[in-house]
Amino acid sequence: MTVAASEQRPGRLRRTWDWVRWPAPHEGPLFSRRAQAASYLGAWGLTGAHLVIWILIAAGVLTGLAITIGDSVLTFVATCLLLWVIITTHHRLQISHGGRTRHVATAWWMGCWDPVGRLVWLPARLPTAWHVLRRGPQPGPDDAPGEQAVSP
Repeated sequence: MTVAASEQRPGRLRRTWDWVRWPAPHEGPLFSRRAQAASYLGAWGLTGAHLVIWILIAAGVLTGLAITIGDSVLTFVATCLLLWVIITTHHRLQISHGGRTRHVATAWWMGCWDPVGRLVWLPARLPTAWHVLRRGPQPGPDDAPGEQAVSP
């Protein structure tokens, strides 16, 4: 009994999908402090403001060099806040990509292909961040006394 060639080896589309698909997201807590939750919410708020301003600039409603520069600053600050959340979570999980500069570059470059970055670069944890900001991190069942964490 022979198997057809198409069943023996996956097609090009399947190989490409397997190569680029996102990893499973990090299952543990993402926000260990209110500052992380506030940074996450602030970064996504700035990203939303950037998108609205960008649309208004593209539509010709807002014009001027100051508006364009201000919009660029919003994007830069939002990116820095999101990177900070990723890096502090990596440090808590003891994930290292080398020195500080290399870690920043790697966290930015990997983006959604990093299990922690996937949760940060996509607005997947907005409700959890809001909960942590309002009520503080809640200790999980596996946490030792004094440790603070919240489930995603």
